[in-house]
Amino acid sequence: MTEQTLATLPKHLTPRSYQLKSIDFCTTPRVRLNETDSTPTLCRCLITHAPGSGKTFIATEAAHVLCQQHAALTYKGHASTLVICPAHLVAQWYDFWTQQYPEDHVVSIEGQGQ
Repeated sequence: MTEQTLATLPKHLTPRSYQLKSIDFCTTPRVRLNETDSTPTLCRCLITHAPGSGKTFIATEAAHVLCQQHAALTYKGHASTLVICPAHLVAQWYDFWTQQYPEDHVVSIEGQGQ
C-alpha cells in the first residue's frame, strides 16, 4: 500500500497489517477484460476473513482507493460504489460508511423480503 493511499485513510482508524495487505490485494488488477489486453485491468476478489476482523473496513477502504484511481473516468469526477449485502447488515454498512467517511454521500436502499 502506497504512502498516498495511507494518507487517504480516516485519521481515527489504525489498520492492522493484514488489513493493509487485504486492501492492497483488493485494489490490484488481476483480471484481463479481453484476451488481447496486455495487462490486467479489473479488480475482483472475495474478502473471507473471520468475523470481527474488519472486513467492512477493508471493503470500504478498497472502494475508496479504486474510486480515487479511476476518478478521471467517472461522471463529473464523482465515483460510485454499490454495496450489496444481506438485509440484516444494511444498517451496519450504512452506519459504518457515514461515520468513517462523512464526506461521502451514502444512500441506503432496502427491498421487501420474499
